[in-house]
Amino acid sequence: QSIIGACRRSFHLSPVAEITLEANPETVTRDRLRAFRDAGINRLSFGVQSFRDEELQRLSRLHSSARARDAFEMARNAGFDNISLDLMMWLPQQSVAQWFSSVDALIALGPEHASLYLLEIYPNAPLKDTMARSRWSLAPDDDAAEMYLGAMSRLDDAGYTQYEISNVSKPGLESRHNLKYWSDGEWLGFGCGAH
Repeated sequence: QSIIGACRRSFHLSPVAEITLEANPETVTRDRLRAFRDAGINRLSFGVQSFRDEELQRLSRLHSSARARDAFEMARNAGFDNISLDLMMWLPQQSVAQWFSSVDALIALGPEHASLYLLEIYPNAPLKDTMARSRWSLAPDDDAAEMYLGAMSRLDDAGYTQYEISNVSKPGLESRHNLKYWSDGEWLGFGCGAH
């Protein structure tokens, strides 16, 4: 609330400015979500990653698929009508059919926006070591392409429009900050993680 207040005092913000909070499903509560909404946050982005518990465990995520669904419903009950969900494809041991089950679960919830990312494994990432120890593999590249194209087709059939490589939305609900990056617009960043 104090950060948003400082921005409102320092800049002329449009009354319909998009103010997004990114959160993990396990970190939200009903009270926190209401407080976020009261503070002026009008868009939530949840890092769901998968609706399959075994995949979440492989990624060392702290939430379950049920908790992700509960967080989404709590956000709706707190008054959020612009919610984005992130999913990751090409996970260790993930089949095309398993990926589509997560996409279908997302569609069933009906968020306004979705981001679908291909897993990137960095050289020193703990996941890379875990994959080697557990002998987990990634699906062939052709399967990754099928995952991506099939997900976009399913989302299109469900009324979502792809407006960027990894992002889809319902009409008129594209992420404004994503659009600004892709249109080479200007922005300001504050804090340790800003760039």
